[in-house]
Amino acid sequence: GLTVFSAAALANAVVVRAFEHGRMEDFGLGWTPTAGRELLTGILSGAAAATFIVAISVAVGLAYFGTASPTVSSQTWAALPVLILVLALGALGEELMFHGYAFQKLIPHFGEFSVVFPVGVLFGLAHAGNQNAGVIAILNTAAWGVLLGYAYLRTRTLWLPVGLHFGWNLAAPLLGMNMSGFTMRVTGYELRWRTSVLWSGGDYGIEGSLFTFVIVIGLFFGVRRLIPDRFA
Repeated sequence: GLTVFSAAALANAVVVRAFEHGRMEDFGLGWTPTAGRELLTGILSGAAAATFIVAISVAVGLAYFGTASPTVSSQTWAALPVLILVLALGALGEELMFHGYAFQKLIPHFGEFSVVFPVGVLFGLAHAGNQNAGVIAILNTAAWGVLLGYAYLRTRTLWLPVGLHFGWNLAAPLLGMNMSGFTMRVTGYELRWRTSVLWSGGDYGIEGSLFTFVIVIGLFFGVRRLIPDRFA
């Protein structure tokens, strides 16, 4: 998380200092009157989306909660503040990298779809090297990339996409799931599946399942409904 954040922040800072005045607004991080609401809406929406998938899966018997591996320390909750910090920096770093200065400056020249869709594909491909990443996982991550780009378009700031990104990523380990191929145990339980990898995502986590594709479409319409387009 810290590495991604540092690299993205440095790359954005160099370009902004060269061509602009180095203001936070030039990164898409200007604090506007609606920034707090957009950030909170994103966090709650991302977390709620992951929780909804788990709740439905458990309710219909596709998954259940079991005791975590005995090798996992009973003190893992103590790591929660560090996990929150790492995931927050990771989400902010990836948004700066993929939807930061360059992304924002390309849109007026090439058009929204011509920038958002290819960058979304690049976002998916950038996660292809993650552990246990399969075709569905990469496609879902690309769909997430398009959604996050669209979230920027609605607000012209990064607060909503950062919130969505962080809320989803935080909910996964708290619900006992792997996140993008990584296992981050902070609870004494884990989510276990009674269904195929197609629906569970396997060792990659829920992002490798068909459930995620459906929920990303739902989030798209949710963002469209909840967040007014400032430039409509």
